[in-house]
Amino acid sequence: MAYTLQAILGRDVEMRSATPIDLATVSLVDGYALWAIDFDYQDAHAIPFLPLTDEGLTEVPPPVVELAGRLSECIYIEAEYFGSDGGQASVFFRNGTQEGSVNISDSAINEGLRSLGFIAKPPLDEFDSVGLGRERSIDNWRKNQAEQAASSNP
Repeated sequence: MAYTLQAILGRDVEMRSATPIDLATVSLVDGYALWAIDFDYQDAHAIPFLPLTDEGLTEVPPPVVELAGRLSECIYIEAEYFGSDGGQASVFFRNGTQEGSVNISDSAINEGLRSLGFIAKPPLDEFDSVGLGRERSIDNWRKNQAEQAASSNP
């Protein structure tokens, strides 16, 4: 089964107050949330699909850095798996500035979540504890964003 995700992840309250007009905030657990960067958003803002893990870029695209600059702390994350093949990446941002290098590894998202202060709930790792396994594709996260936005604005 395939899994794809390209998103900014941070604290829910802060993300809700800084959400761009063409994105929505999806709540996760323990006060965390994400903005899924779906194909429509990628096209509208010239963001490549999975630039770090799929395209092999070594720098975060400027429109993603701009998104991260809306938050005091966040991580940009990418993941793509088909069966057991694939990879993930994370980059930590504080006040719009990248801290450290791009992390492309099997544990990149878990490490990124730990940098935000997230603590896993054993026996799950950080990825599953925060709820990133809830959806399997970027489009499903975007649909989830739309549903959460509609339910909060009747």
